[in-house]
Amino acid sequence: LTFSSDANRKHKTNNINKIGKWFSNLFPDKLVHEISFTHVNTFVKWMDEELGLAKRTQSDNLSILKQFYKWAVLHYGLKKNPTVDGVMKIKQKDADKIEIPGKLLFGTINSLAPKLYEQYDNSHKKIGFSDPNNARKDQIFWTLIAFTGAWPVDAMNMKPNDFISHSRRKKSNVKVKYVMVPQLAKFGSDLFGIFHSKSERDYSGKRFKALTGYTLKNIRTFFLNEMHKELKDTEL
Repeated sequence: LTFSSDANRKHKTNNINKIGKWFSNLFPDKLVHEISFTHVNTFVKWMDEELGLAKRTQSDNLSILKQFYKWAVLHYGLKKNPTVDGVMKIKQKDADKIEIPGKLLFGTINSLAPKLYEQYDNSHKKIGFSDPNNARKDQIFWTLIAFTGAWPVDAMNMKPNDFISHSRRKKSNVKVKYVMVPQLAKFGSDLFGIFHSKSERDYSGKRFKALTGYTLKNIRTFFLNEMHKELKDTEL
C-alpha cells in the first residue's frame, strides 16, 4: 500500500484494521482470496443498512478495500480483484438534498440553551450535550450555515476577510464571497473559530440531528432553495 504521509498511513492503516474486523464478522469462514464481488456488495449494504455510515465514509472504506485488493493482485499473487467488476455503486443519499423547514430550523436555533441540552444529555451520550457551552456554539454555527450556505467544513474555518473578499470552498475550490447579514453580525467576533477540529464539527452535526431529525447538509439545502426563490421572484 502507498501512503503520501505518516498521517495518511496511520489513517488508512486504522481503516484497513476496521475493515478486517468487519469482514471477519461478516465472513468468518472466508480467506482473502475467497472473497468475491457478492461478498463486497454484502459489505457495502451492511455499511449502509446496518451501520448507517455516511456515504462519504462508505466510499472511503470501499476505496481502501479496492486499494488493498489491487496490491494483493500485484504482490500477493491473487488471481482476481473482487472489487473491480459487479460491485454496486455508492450513491449520494437523496436525504442530503432534503430541505429542512425554516420554521423548524430557526425554532430550534432560537430555543438553544444550556437547560435544553441538559434534557438531551442522558439520552444522547458522548455527543456534547453535557457541555453547556456547546449550546451557544451550535447556535452560531447553524445560523452561519443557514445564512451563507457554506459547507460545515468551510463554516468552521470562516474568517472576517471571507466577508470582504472572495475565498475558496475547501471541497470544490470554487470562489465565493459571503454577505454579512444582520443575523450574523450580531454574533460579532464569536462568529469565527467556533470549532477547531473535525470531531467538534461532527458532534455539532449529531446534536443537530438529535434535535431536528435533519442533517447540517439540509440547512445548506434550505439556503440554496431560499436563494433560488429570491432570484425567481426578482423582477429584472
